[in-house]
Amino acid sequence: MTSLHSDLKVRPMAVADLDAVLRIQAACYTAIEPESRESLQAKLQAAPDTCFVAVADRQPVAYAIAVPVAFPELPVLDQPHCDPPPHADALYLHDVAVSPTLRGSGAAGALVRRVMDAARHGQWRQMCLIAIQGSSSYWARHGFREVAPREMAAKLASYGADARLMWRGAEAGA
Repeated sequence: MTSLHSDLKVRPMAVADLDAVLRIQAACYTAIEPESRESLQAKLQAAPDTCFVAVADRQPVAYAIAVPVAFPELPVLDQPHCDPPPHADALYLHDVAVSPTLRGSGAAGALVRRVMDAARHGQWRQMCLIAIQGSSSYWARHGFREVAPREMAAKLASYGADARLMWRGAEAGA
């Protein structure tokens, strides 16, 4: 486990964490419809080594979900299945969310670092994400830069008007 501010710790996500993850997701997302339990569980089962929770008093208070992809082919939002391609070359940081009461605790940064470590130690040469709700400047501080493949326009629109596809090399400094 990774230690954070106060009594927060980062550990791998488990299926038993999904109720808490769904509560955190519902509290954090206003620009898009939150994903279903089925969709989140499919991502966790497809990539258990790249999904994490930050816990306080044994309760998840933040989470990160990342899955392997063949960039720029990204999963559709709220799909009931997740089948990473055998030729995956990127780790897609699908979601990072922190309970509103613990924002500023360092949980998000610790989760991002843990996912970046997983990418560096895995087979992925790059990382990508879709920044929503005005978060692109946060991701830029972690080394992500905006990219705009034309074939992504429709998919990005499903994430809200301000959605931005962002990319970085997996070996880049955090």
